[in-house]
Amino acid sequence: MAPPFVRAFVQREKERQVMSRLASSQSLQDVFEAYSHGRPDMDNPTFVKLCKDCGLVDKKLSTTDLDIVFAQIALKGKRRINSQQFQQALELVANKKGIEDIESVIIAASKGPVLHGTQADAVRFHDDKRLYTGVHGQGGPESVAKGGGSAADSSWKRPERGLTVPDKGQHLGSPRPVSRSASPRPTSPRPVQASPKSAVIKASDRADGSLEDVFVSYCGLDSIDMDGKSFAKLFKDAGLLDKNLTATDVDLVFAKVVKKGERRITFDQFLDGLTVIAGKKGVGVSEIQSRIAASGGPTWYATQADAVRFHDDKTTYTGAHVHGGPESVAKGGGTAADSSWKRPETELDAPSRFSEGLRLPESGPRLVSPHPASPRPVSASPKSAAIQASNQAARSLEDAFASYCGSEFADMDGKSFAKLCRDAGLLDKKTTATDVDLTFAKVLRPGERRVDFNQFQDGMKIIAEKKGVGVSEVSSAVIASGG
Repeated sequence: MAPPFVRAFVQREKERQVMSRLASSQSLQDVFEAYSHGRPDMDNPTFVKLCKDCGLVDKKLSTTDLDIVFAQIALKGKRRINSQQFQQALELVANKKGIEDIESVIIAASKGPVLHGTQADAVRFHDDKRLYTGVHGQGGPESVAKGGGSAADSSWKRPERGLTVPDKGQHLGSPRPVSRSASPRPTSPRPVQASPKSAVIKASDRADGSLEDVFVSYCGLDSIDMDGKSFAKLFKDAGLLDKNLTATDVDLVFAKVVKKGERRITFDQFLDGLTVIAGKKGVGVSEIQSRIAASGGPTWYATQADAVRFHDDKTTYTGAHVHGGPESVAKGGGTAADSSWKRPETELDAPSRFSEGLRLPESGPRLVSPHPASPRPVSASPKSAAIQASNQAARSLEDAFASYCGSEFADMDGKSFAKLCRDAGLLDKKTTATDVDLTFAKVLRPGERRVDFNQFQDGMKIIAEKKGVGVSEVSSAVIASGG
């Protein structure tokens, strides 16, 4: 049994032969075969269509009458009629219409089956190509590199025949011209004047290459032949489209030179297409070839983005972006994070993180180091006893401060400061949470977000003044909170 496509081809060939015979010799049998598509019988809808195409249906003879005629002629249980039954049905139609020689009417009026198709309504966003955006504004997805958008560079699409690859640092819009010759060709780039809203990206440095080089640059990397969209784009980029040669004419030329059943053309077929184009424009083939060779390769048009003040003007940046972005500062520390806690793991003998610049309340002296290397015994005088008590209080206050800083930090942020005051019971009608936040902002250095132990003590003084008590009483409340 022959494959389906062979049977379809044979069927179309039979229909073509029947139509040709119908045009040359007027025969009722040929009309029957034209509508039955070569079969020996015909169904009811085909019979009704034949009568419609021949102009037999009117007020005297409706389609319902034709259905009744077909039912009278068809054998019982059958739904198709042969050629003899078809002639008997025509006799009944002739009696109803009052026509003597109906065969002559059908032969003269019939030119084969008439196919009626519904024409689609006009759709502005589909029919008007000026409204196309993105990749479709440049001819569709097949005209640009996959995933590259409408301004993708196609210089990477070159055949695998030993062509040079552009340098790594070479600009995307200006790759090396494609050439298969051994000797390099001097380049003479031509400046392109771009509009404010668009930028022109050339697939080569606009060097005048050979005709075959330009053909290869439009083919792509994995092929040495050209599709219809690239063929049309080539003539558009070369500036050959005008009133005498439209984009539709270029598509028709491509369909004329391409082989049947294929969708791409070789270089020889491309040359045949240039001959047809030259004849249509009324110029020599050499002139067309020179114009294409001078184009240098594909031209891509990209839309230039509008100016955005909050993106382009870096003086308006806020947060971490002022200092170069999130990667430029310590993770989780914000823009003013202190990275002093980042010490080498081998620094085991480093001094205590609170020992430098320790400051005690006004009632006690200030010490340089709370842990002297070689302590010396002191006399048990009232003054020395007060100093020891102040040192002990300072260490306890320092421990409470450290417990709110965290294991990774030597300083305290605003949330921890507010929590410390709340846990120590310092908040009341005189000292609210807002007052604590304002105190933290007051002792904070400009551009920073965390306070050290000295700044913390300054904050305790301000809170003591606001509450109307001594600094030692506030410090004792903080120490008594236990962290």
